Amino acid sequence: MSIGLTAKELTSIRNDIDDLLPDTGYIIAITNTPDGQGGQIVSTAVVTGGTVLCRLDGRMINMLKGGESVAGAALVSFQQFILTLPYNTTITTNNQFLKDGQLYNITSVDTDKSWKASVRCILERI
Repeated sequence: MSIGLTAKELTSIRNDIDDLLPDTGYIIAITNTPDGQGGQIVSTAVVTGGTVLCRLDGRMINMLKGGESVAGAALVSFQQFILTLPYNTTITTNNQFLKDGQLYNITSVDTDKSWKASVRCILERI
């Protein structure tokens, strides 16, 4: 017995997910260029294609699991975010994401799926 999806069903699911992406953001490409003195010049640019549909959800990381940092000489938990993008979006941990003027580092991208209906990333605010 097969529980697989047909191409039509997967397309329908993808369209439904796209309808649930209420915001837009920008995928940022980072380029490192040698400066001729042993260092690097870092430049950034919006990836070709402009805006991308997205949904950004916050999640607090349990401090007992190592989700902590120092701020104002105090130990505080930091916040990670889950970013959902359309299934055909190309994004890697070498990119950054910009939404509403806030820049995020991409710490992971889920790429291994049987039926790719969306792209999910874990972000940390810069």
